[in-house]
Amino acid sequence: MKICYFTIYIIAIFIFLGGCSTTNIKPVYTSNTLPAVEDIRETDPIEIIISEAMNKSEPIKEELIEEELIEEDIAPVCTQKTEIIKSIEVLVLSKQVKAEGTGNFCEDIETIIPAATASPKNATCIPYGRIGRIWKITFNPIWYPPKSIQAEYFQNTGKELSKKFPPGESNPMGKIKFYIEFNGVNSSLGLHGTNSPNSIGKRVTHGCTRLSQGSAFELAKNLLEQEEHDFESIRSKALRRPSESIEILLQNGPSVVHLKE
Repeated sequence: MKICYFTIYIIAIFIFLGGCSTTNIKPVYTSNTLPAVEDIRETDPIEIIISEAMNKSEPIKEELIEEELIEEDIAPVCTQKTEIIKSIEVLVLSKQVKAEGTGNFCEDIETIIPAATASPKNATCIPYGRIGRIWKITFNPIWYPPKSIQAEYFQNTGKELSKKFPPGESNPMGKIKFYIEFNGVNSSLGLHGTNSPNSIGKRVTHGCTRLSQGSAFELAKNLLEQEEHDFESIRSKALRRPSESIEILLQNGPSVVHLKE
């Protein structure tokens, strides 16, 4: 009888323990009842966090990207092959010429050139602030002294001044001259070389602006090449024919203005 009660007690305990542990028993699946992989795989908590973060992230702003691309497309591209001089200022009191424009990379450039400018006496006739334009360049220029200079020369020396100076060493304009026009009318003012290099840096002219021979040729080179003229070819021709004047017209010559400072 005691054995019977003990047996019943053991069976009850086994049944009780077996019922409590059923949650740890993994189900057995047959080939016909296999569940979907996502139903039985273990989910990594980190994957859940990443997934939720991606779902909450803001959508890509396509309009902003398109605007950035458009801005890159319309960015200015420098295509010029040489320096371009757009304006020239004759600084009378400072005895300088300032050339401004853009360089080979479209950057702003400024060049200061020493010069000889109008004397205090003759500077009173200069049209300060009036904007003109360089419209012609002449290699081996001819100089025709104006009557005012002829009269001054006679008064100072008692001799007649020649009315024409052909190209050559005795020509006060040197090897090259830049002609200035105002409203389409040629002016007696101009920029040119000189046969008196010691005058550079002084106020001694009758109104024109003198440059050293080197500076005059360098300026001519820039102005001609920016209009696609062959400077070296023109210069070579001028050297081969020193008594012959060679004129080149400029379609878009730089502006010129005379300033006191």
